[in-house]
Amino acid sequence: MKKWKFITSIGLATLALAACSNEEGSKNDSTPPIEQPAENEQNTGSEVETPSMTVETVQQYFAPDGSHLHYRGIGSEFAELDVQVRHIGEHYVALVESNGGSVVTTVYALEDGNLIRVLREMTEFEETETGEMGDYILPTVERLDASEERVVVYREDAQKGDTFTIDDATWTIIDPSMTLKTDTETYENVVHMQVVNETLTSDYYYKVGIGLIKHYDEMATEDKDDPFIVDSELESIEQH
Repeated sequence: MKKWKFITSIGLATLALAACSNEEGSKNDSTPPIEQPAENEQNTGSEVETPSMTVETVQQYFAPDGSHLHYRGIGSEFAELDVQVRHIGEHYVALVESNGGSVVTTVYALEDGNLIRVLREMTEFEETETGEMGDYILPTVERLDASEERVVVYREDAQKGDTFTIDDATWTIIDPSMTLKTDTETYENVVHMQVVNETLTSDYYYKVGIGLIKHYDEMATEDKDDPFIVDSELESIEQH
C-alpha cells in the first residue's frame, strides 16, 4: 500500500477561496514575480463557466461538483497538485487535494456572508480486499454540522488591506480584484492573498467559480540572490 504523509506547507493551498465578483479595478503592481505566459495563450481545456455573480451559496465559490483541477508545479516535488471538488449535501463543498506525498480533505461552508473552513484532515480511504487503497471517503453531513472548527477564511465584502487570522497566521488581502495571467489563461477579478513570516512569503490567487488559480512561495536562503521558489499554477480543469 502506498504510504501517504501530511505536508503542512502544501496543505495551506486550501485555506481560503475566491474573490468578490463585484469588486473592480486591477492592481497588478502588487503581484509578486510570476512567470509570464506564452504569447499564444492556450485554452485550459475546461468548459466551466465563471461569470461575475453575487455569491449566494458555497458551491458558487468553486468549480462544479466532480471537477478535477490539475496544477503544474515548479521548484518542489510537492508543487504539482491535483484537486477533486465534491459537494456534500446542500451546504458543504469538499476539496480533496493530493500533492504526491499527502492527500488532504478540506470542507467549506457559507455562513452570514463568510466563507468558513469547517474541517481539514488527512483523507480517509476505503481498503480493498487485497489491502490496497480504494476510493476516498468523504465526511458525512451530520459530522460537518457538528464540527466546531469553523474558521473564517474569506468575506465577500473584503477590501484591500483587510486581514484574516487563519491557523495563527495573519493573511492580508493584497488585491481583491486583479487580472492574473498564467501560462494557459488570463483571469479577471482574482483575489490576491498573502501571508509573510521571517523567511517565507506565500501568495495565493483565487477566482470565484474555480477556486485556487496560483500558489507562489518564496523562501529566503543563505544566498540572498537565489531564493527557493515553489510555484503551483492551474493548468487544466476536467469535469467527471
